[in-house]
Amino acid sequence: MSSEQTIHRRFTVEQIDALRDASHDIGGNLADRNEVLVVILADFGLRANEARQLKRSHFRLAENQLLLPGDVQKDYPKDSSLGPKSTIQPVTDTIYRLIRGG
Repeated sequence: MSSEQTIHRRFTVEQIDALRDASHDIGGNLADRNEVLVVILADFGLRANEARQLKRSHFRLAENQLLLPGDVQKDYPKDSSLGPKSTIQPVTDTIYRLIRGG
């Protein structure tokens, strides 16, 4: 395989559910955080580095939205004269419940 090829892998719902279950196997107070990360990565298709840069203020739960700043997005053109553009994504019911703890 050449270094220029890109492989896109898709997870099944069963695989994502298994990752969600595994996030609780660790135990402790990080289990809920880990499950939220798994769901965020799956639902939004974020890369791990993009997810690590998210802040609580990026979640607009009253509007069921995630504000994804342009400087967090890997493939956003950084040389734009307009500056980084943010993307607004709808927050799924699952993410909303996990973050709100209900």
